[in-house]
Amino acid sequence: MYIMKEYKNPKPIAVALVLAFDPIRNVAGVLVIRRAGGGQFNGMLALPAGYMELGETWKESVVRELREETGIEAGAEDVRLLDVMTSPLNGNLQVFGSIITMPVDISMLKPTPEASEFLVIGRGDNFETEFTTHKAAVEKYFDLRVDFLVQVLA
Repeated sequence: MYIMKEYKNPKPIAVALVLAFDPIRNVAGVLVIRRAGGGQFNGMLALPAGYMELGETWKESVVRELREETGIEAGAEDVRLLDVMTSPLNGNLQVFGSIITMPVDISMLKPTPEASEFLVIGRGDNFETEFTTHKAAVEKYFDLRVDFLVQVLA
């Protein structure tokens, strides 16, 4: 008799990186949220993120999570793969998508059940979070944007 082995597979998580502008601080950078809604990570800074749903592409998951947590609308065609990492917190696979849009003005965003506050992390800003992969993705985002600008301006 064949006994099927049970596998414990990681749950894929879609993570959004979007260019944002803070008119009060007069700084552009990456949008981060302060997590709301209770739970283990309530009150912590993070990139908009959540579990991918069955039947979604990773790009669709990235824009859905961005919309649910911030109200920002984007299309899956605007998402570019930034990186894929494994979370040291739980071993889940994280797919980081960079959304190609005009900068979002955070003064126009309203709190949601999943995000109590919106902040802009500029290059070199101290981004304190328990999500080390989010911090690494923000650093990579800035490195790639600088490399791109150098190529365009050369």
